Amino acid sequence: MPIKPSKNKFNSFFLIKEQNKTLHGSELIGGQWVDIALKDTPKLNVLSRAVLLIPDNKTVFRQQKFSTDLLLKKDLQEAIELDIDSWSPYETNSPRFSITQKKKDQWTIATWVWQKNTEDQLALQLPKQQLTHIMPEIAWHCARVTNGIPTLLVTQIDQQLTYAYLDKEGVPQHIASPKNDAEGSRFWRSLGEKSSAIKTVTQAYPITIPFFGLSQDLKRLDLTTAKPRSNWLKQAQHKGFNDWFNPSNWLAPALAIFSLFIIWLSVDAFLIYKKNQEISEIISQSKQNYQKVIAQQEAIEQSRTILSHYAHLRQKQQQIEQILADLSTRIPDDIWLDSIQLDQQWLDIKGRGKDVIRLMTLLETLQNAEDIVLLNDVRTDRRTQDEQFQIRLILSELSQ
Repeated sequence: MPIKPSKNKFNSFFLIKEQNKTLHGSELIGGQWVDIALKDTPKLNVLSRAVLLIPDNKTVFRQQKFSTDLLLKKDLQEAIELDIDSWSPYETNSPRFSITQKKKDQWTIATWVWQKNTEDQLALQLPKQQLTHIMPEIAWHCARVTNGIPTLLVTQIDQQLTYAYLDKEGVPQHIASPKNDAEGSRFWRSLGEKSSAIKTVTQAYPITIPFFGLSQDLKRLDLTTAKPRSNWLKQAQHKGFNDWFNPSNWLAPALAIFSLFIIWLSVDAFLIYKKNQEISEIISQSKQNYQKVIAQQEAIEQSRTILSHYAHLRQKQQQIEQILADLSTRIPDDIWLDSIQLDQQWLDIKGRGKDVIRLMTLLETLQNAEDIVLLNDVRTDRRTQDEQFQIRLILSELSQ
């Protein structure tokens, strides 16, 4: 019976995998993976991790080899991508997981590729889970092997056995899913001389069916490490997330902070030096020529006066703009303005239209309108029946 996951634990670690076409969750509690109710998984915080495992039957594995004499490390990723295009059955730029290993004069890369829609379909089944890592399920188990010797990793997923031959660094060289003794023996023979170095079989889960084609003399071990190695987990980082438990992920921020600190110290020292120079020059100039200092003060006062005048004009312009904006909202659709004249204390409006008395009532509500005066007798045009008017608004509280 799944338990409820820990709530708001700052360093929680979740594992999500597909079993019998349904996603199941586990949480690392006290060094052991415990089944949890996936639907109750809390939202991740900055130090939480949630790893989604891609089922083995939905990935394609291949080992790639490149000469170190022909390829520098900075060109390796491009070579891997070009080689993947030659053997992957999926579209270009499909998601992938790779572990790179350098042996003498050769790069050895273990690569898994899967379809993007496989990853999307699994993620859609998660209620509110934010994924921090995505990797193949067999790669998750390979990353937990720390024997330090060549070994055969055996996993069982949905009653299907998967064999993975791992070298002493724990990097898979061959992977197969035998369905019977004949296929198991064929995989064993395909290892050739490498099979003689295998003395142990590491079980990802307790296996309840026979090891197809394997010698019964091999020492059988269970995976005891709950978490994968950090360099494998780093390769599985989901875009946009960093695993802050991995020390290498702190390198870039630490270097950035250190660089900023050095820059700050340098700039601060330079500014202090420059400021001391400026103060010394000002004192020296003041002693040599007192009149220059007075002239500078007068120039500063003049600048302040100009700035104050500009601020006053700007404030006045804003008030005028506000008056005109308010006026435009109060003019009815059946009123036409022929001219507008604005002075310091009044605003003259000349025009024609219907119901001038109603217009005057509306204009009385204008901001800064202190009084309203009709400057002429309202005359009605016999042809259009429009009333001709000239109105003066007495304004108050404009900036002086």
